[in-house]
Amino acid sequence: MKAEKKPIHPTEPSRSDRGWKKHLLSSGVPLEHEISRYLTREGLSWDADFLFSRPTTTGGISEGSVDLSAFCFERFGKTEAAYRISLLIECKYRSNNKSLILLPLTEEHAGTAGGTLTVIDDMSHYHLRSTALSEFEHNFPFAYKGIEVFDGGAIEKEFRHGIEQLRHAAPVLVKSEIDFQLGSHMDDVIPVFTSKILVTNAPLKIVKPRIGLKDIEKADLIDDIADDSDSCILYSQYGPDYPEYVRSIFADDADARASSASYHADQLDFSGKALSRYSDPSRLVRERAMVFGAPRSETSSL
Repeated sequence: MKAEKKPIHPTEPSRSDRGWKKHLLSSGVPLEHEISRYLTREGLSWDADFLFSRPTTTGGISEGSVDLSAFCFERFGKTEAAYRISLLIECKYRSNNKSLILLPLTEEHAGTAGGTLTVIDDMSHYHLRSTALSEFEHNFPFAYKGIEVFDGGAIEKEFRHGIEQLRHAAPVLVKSEIDFQLGSHMDDVIPVFTSKILVTNAPLKIVKPRIGLKDIEKADLIDDIADDSDSCILYSQYGPDYPEYVRSIFADDADARASSASYHADQLDFSGKALSRYSDPSRLVRERAMVFGAPRSETSSL
């Protein structure tokens, strides 16, 4: 007597197909999709895959991208002054057994506050008070390095790669914002805030103050040496080649950009705006092209 054959339903996954969820999640695409849905709910417009090119150590060109770019227009103050927020967002999905351990900056080595948001108000009719950004950043802990820890080891590579992607995409975003303002009518120019954000589903844990090597050796759990945190500001040094990279971004059409900046400066001066080192379109363009007086570090939000 032959055994009865049961029909195979193609809609029912076989045991060999059950890894699809793991691979899909590890691709990072679902996390990116979740963040895009959040941006939409918060009223931001967004685009996927912010592309840029960067030189390699061998003299070639490497194509890079950041997962999402987003922007929105807002208003504030009694006069209802308008401004634009422009963000770069890199998404890093990690498996459930991974945590991101962040090393805190001490008060003695704390980074300069006020750098998480890049403010471009040189072409607008008014100059914004920078101390407000410093006050805002004091609500967050500062860190200087992140390491992924899991049962199989501890690595820094993936986290650092995400930060480097944001770092090299940032000048391209700033250039596009500056060029957009220089090409706009004076009455339509408003200040722009740009920022870099790395988003991860991994728990963020910041090493507790005064924790040393011996404390880590004695610890049984990560929670013995680190506290949970929803977010933090990463203060990150860049390499010696980065200023030249920034200069190369602004080298294209440098003369035309300088001419437009000079025109904007004359118009702003005529309208009564007091131009200073921190609110002069010509200075802004000149320093980007020459990387003159560029800071030695950058900050990113986590």
